[in-house]
Amino acid sequence: VCSSDLLFSEDSDKNGQLLEQAKENISNALIDLREIAKSLSNKKLISLGLLSSIQNEARRLNDSGEWDVQVAVEGNPLPVTETQHLVIFRAVQYFLNRITQMEGAKTIQITLAFHQHDWQVRIVHSRVDTELDEAQEQKILDEQSLILRRLSIIGATFTKSNNGSAQILIHIPYA
Repeated sequence: VCSSDLLFSEDSDKNGQLLEQAKENISNALIDLREIAKSLSNKKLISLGLLSSIQNEARRLNDSGEWDVQVAVEGNPLPVTETQHLVIFRAVQYFLNRITQMEGAKTIQITLAFHQHDWQVRIVHSRVDTELDEAQEQKILDEQSLILRRLSIIGATFTKSNNGSAQILIHIPYA
């Protein structure tokens, strides 16, 4: 066997392995894309329920291996309307997206807390916002004002605080 034949054989094996890895990566990307598309469907969200929708979003982030997202429930969950479900889930999805874009935000705790007269969604994460330029700050304020307008439809509000860790609190009165 000639040495050039041996090199060609080794290159073919490497190319075959690369091709198999590429096929696997594409397959995984398509699975992820399907999961994301499912999470965007309002009918699917409503059929799952709010808690399951949030848990699925947490699972999707956890599966990436980059974040540790935990979901907890305090109190006895009461039924929420379809509108509340969709508005709250989209707000949680927005905040998770913002948090996962921050460097160093690796741990996220989402708590749905049901009280006698109202309920809350708390999102606590390990990264405090860093300094942003004016354009970035304005974009975030515009996005948050849209979220606030959506929340106001169901009588909800949100606040942000930074006390060692960052917390987003969405407060929802019972209808």
